[in-house]
Amino acid sequence: MAINPPSKRTQSAMKKDLKLYCHWHWKFFRLDRKLPLELVDYDMLNYLQYGDPWKVIMSFRGQGKTAKTTASICWDFFRDPEQYILLVSKSEGHAKRSLHAVRSWIKQSPWLTHLMPGSDQRDGSLEFDIAGNYSKDPSLACVGITGDIAGRRANRVIPDDIETRENTITLEMRQMLRERATEFSNVVLDGGRIDVLMTIWHEETVAKFLKTAGYTIRTWTARYPQPDEPVFNLSPTLAKRLTTGENKPGDPTCPVRFPDSALLKKEAHGRSNWNMQFQLHLNNDGETQFPLKLRDLIIMNCNPHKAPANVLWGLRGAGGDSNVVEELPMVGFEGDSFHWNIYPQKDLDWHSYNSVIAFIDPHGGAGNKLSDKTA
Repeated sequence: MAINPPSKRTQSAMKKDLKLYCHWHWKFFRLDRKLPLELVDYDMLNYLQYGDPWKVIMSFRGQGKTAKTTASICWDFFRDPEQYILLVSKSEGHAKRSLHAVRSWIKQSPWLTHLMPGSDQRDGSLEFDIAGNYSKDPSLACVGITGDIAGRRANRVIPDDIETRENTITLEMRQMLRERATEFSNVVLDGGRIDVLMTIWHEETVAKFLKTAGYTIRTWTARYPQPDEPVFNLSPTLAKRLTTGENKPGDPTCPVRFPDSALLKKEAHGRSNWNMQFQLHLNNDGETQFPLKLRDLIIMNCNPHKAPANVLWGLRGAGGDSNVVEELPMVGFEGDSFHWNIYPQKDLDWHSYNSVIAFIDPHGGAGNKLSDKTA
């Protein structure tokens, strides 16, 4: 059965209230069947409209922050068709999908169809114009985080899930992500907004950099957190419900879409994954949380038949020169590194192996999987 569009009076009210706009948007496109809006969703929409100009919206995986923010782009153009918006996604493919959603919603929403671009305007897979825009800048442009951000200008910049597992593996990757994030403030126009949407993927998350750069962080966890959980700036709405006793620690924050049974399956994937991506722990104690460092290891090229009688650990070579292993990617934290044995391998006293020690380790709780180590 077709959904009747909102009345002209309601449309006028929708321009003033993002929550009301999304209520009708969800209803008209029947999104409420798969993505019903709950307390957390309306709380997040309220923060999108009234929060600080530069902000980080941090919520757990699958919560739907991208869908709500993409709908808010339509709302922005509904209120002011003359603004410019830049959507920065984790990849170009993700950017294209987001732009396609915005364009599709504008075309199908009776209250937005007048914004469709004309035949003589930009209307591509990565940028398009709102009707009447003939300036050099597109009304909406989308780009991947590794794409061409410099030189653009926008009233609103939306970095969406720019931190991923793939771009946080090494220190160099994380440093590059931070460098790319510095461009957001260069792109946004005076008085404009930067709305960063993200989930934590690494202990050295870009959120820590954004915090020091002046962004306000607000967090929505999958479960109401325990008092000792390192959650940075939990949403005041969720914090108040804990204080008043309306909810207790451990309760699901989105009980319709993510009831306890669904969250238990997420937790089964491992405590570290759960704490980072669903409870959004923002730890600052890496030295104590991960006491074993790359610099504690001794790196050397091994021979299948011989080994040195002695190897010596040190952060510099015996002659005082650097013994940092430049050939290996730096997969540890900032300031850490791999180091060679302090003496050159050609100067070591090599001997043939006189014994072999092997250790078989059964994989805990995973059937018949095994791993072996030989020394």
